Parts: sequence; structure tokens; C-alpha cells
Amino acid sequence: MRFETLDRAGLSRLEALWLELHAHHQAVSPELGPFVSDGASWAVRRELYDEVLAAGGFAFVACDGEADVGYALAGAEPAHWPATFATASEYAELHTLAVRADQRGRGLGTALMDLVDARLDELGLDDRMIGVLPANTRAVALYERRGYVPTWLTLTRFGRRHEVPTDEARVAIEPVALGEINALEPLWHSLHEHHRAVAPALAPFVERAASWEVMRRMLDATIRAGAVLRAGPLERPLGMACVTISRDDPLWADTWTTGRDVAEVKLLVVEESARGAGIGSALLATVDRRLAEAGVHDQAIGAIAPNAGAIRLYERRGFRPAWLQMTRFPGRR
Repeated sequence: MRFETLDRAGLSRLEALWLELHAHHQAVSPELGPFVSDGASWAVRRELYDEVLAAGGFAFVACDGEADVGYALAGAEPAHWPATFATASEYAELHTLAVRADQRGRGLGTALMDLVDARLDELGLDDRMIGVLPANTRAVALYERRGYVPTWLTLTRFGRRHEVPTDEARVAIEPVALGEINALEPLWHSLHEHHRAVAPALAPFVERAASWEVMRRMLDATIRAGAVLRAGPLERPLGMACVTISRDDPLWADTWTTGRDVAEVKLLVVEESARGAGIGSALLATVDRRLAEAGVHDQAIGAIAPNAGAIRLYERRGFRPAWLQMTRFPGRR
């Protein structure tokens, strides 16, 4: 077995291995369909790889004789969840680890990850992340053995119409205006403290004041480009939901078939004392109605991985676990 570095000119070598991984995703998670065709999948994935390598990323290919049997491709990304975790401003993201089916279980994935780790050490990229389908349990186990911790779970509702509730919410739900953002600060602190409580192993967390500054900027941008909904009166908000709509976004397009527009619930918060009263469900029902009126039927939503209560709520509303992001931060205690 030998390992070669790969540049942008050699990306076509990865097509067959990527498509085998695409087929594996369909086999382990058929409930997440519809999936895109092989041709569409590779076109989007190749473009991503080209962008990563052009920006200073790297790739290693494992070769058995004349055959390519595995690869790993990684690069730097702006830090995810800057309002939640205290990390560097950039993460290293392992975009793909692929091993041909007949080579699995022989330590090839471990060898590729050793090479990736050595290169990232050279680059000084200590905070690291990798994504995986939750049902791909062998991959999840490999990453856990290497110190990665389940951190953020994205659930999707693609190609599956969900019945839009027609009943009115028991609490007033209204759009938030730009000048009202500061009224939402206690809600964010409530969620930030909840994250600390349910996921202490994911520390270090951003300190309270710095966390709100990041979130306030995100809410400002969301109001300008999407929508922020508030449950309850402005003087004492009980909950909020932040929703954005992306058009022709390649994020999902190498794996799943979606409409041209995909909505993402970026944030759902219910004030601690009001949890269990149906406010989260009412906010999501309002989101569903607004999106249906806009002709948007595909949605995604995320939760910190140990937040089992939120994940159960989303699953009751037809969302299915689709993408698990795992992290390895050296600053963790």
C-alpha cells in the first residue's frame, strides 16, 4: 500500500470512490431519500473538492498497485457555532474519508487519518471537525476512537410533505423587527446555559457576553435576509425561531434531491420556565405555515447532539437525523 498526494488536476481519480460512498449512504439510510443521481452527485462534490484544494486544502489517495482504494480530503473552514464553543477562528474539516468496500476493516481509514492529522499539525489547525451520516455506525466508531465527539446533529425533511397545522397557536407569534433584537437576549442566554447543562463534555463554551454579541449579529442578518419569529410579548419573550431560505445551495446537492429553495431553522429557543407548554411546537407550526405559503417544502433543522428533548420534538414533526458533525477540540477539559 502506498499513499499519494493529489492536486486539483487529479480530482477525476476520486469519482469512483466517491460514488461508492454515495451508494453506501443510500444503503445505510434509505429513509433519507430521495437521493441525487450519480452524475449530479459527483459534479457537486468535485466542485467542492476543487474549491477546497484551491484554498489550500489537501488530499491523500491510498493505492494498492495500480488501483485507488481510498482517499481523504481536508481543508480549513470558518469556525462553526462561534456563539457556542470557544475555539480558534478556523476549523480543519475532513470533508471526506472514503475506503473501498473490500478494503474496509484493514486499518486503511486509520492510516489515512494519521496522514491528515500529521498535515494539520504542520498547518497549526488544532480544532477539527468531520461529518458523517448517523447510521454509518462504523465510521462514527472510528472517529470516536480518534477522539472526535458527537457535537451537532442536523435533521432534514426533504421530499416528504408534512401536514401543515391549521390550528392557531395558544400564544401570540409575531415577526421580530430589527429594533427589537435586544429583547431576545435573555432567550439566547437561556439556550446557551441549556447547552452547557446537557453537553458539558463539549466545553469549552463561549462566555456569556461574547456569546450574545455573536448571536445578536446573526439575528440581525437573519431578520434582513429571512425571518425571526417571537412567541409571547416583546417585554417577556417566551420563545423564538430563526429561519433562512437558501436558493440553489450546493450544501445538500451532492447527496439529496431537494427543491430549488431549502429552508433551515437556524435557531429554536424556548425560555426555560416555559418549556413543555407547546411553545416550540407552535413556533415550528408557524414556520411550516409561512414556508408553505412561500412554496418552500424542504427543511433542515439542527440541535446540539446531546439535546435529546429537542431532537425528539423535531422527529415528531417528520424530521430525520441526516448529518452528524463530530469535533475534536484540544481545549476541552
